[in-house]
Amino acid sequence: MLQINFFYPENKKLFIFFLKKLDKLNNKTKTELLLCYHHLKSKAETDKRIIITDYNIFEPWPMEKPDIIIVGNLLNTIYFSKDEIYKALLNYHNTICDNGILTIIRNSR
Repeated sequence: MLQINFFYPENKKLFIFFLKKLDKLNNKTKTELLLCYHHLKSKAETDKRIIITDYNIFEPWPMEKPDIIIVGNLLNTIYFSKDEIYKALLNYHNTICDNGILTIIRNSR
């Protein structure tokens, strides 16, 4: 069961409404959330040069230096602080091979 660590709203009916919604979410079957373009995923299944993997942008890259890195919403200060953005950019700089391509995209959806 999901623990709720927030203030108790003044409107008890509203609070009960949200509790019921949270309970429904807890009981739903979880689905995979793929944070990459679906055509790229299809291409990776047939082209072994393309690797899609989980990666924490605030940690050093543990594998071979890639030629191309595509990252979305990295410069968005809604998601990341300026210090986090700087650390992530530094990690990418140290990760990518010489003459590699770093593409930062904005996903406005």
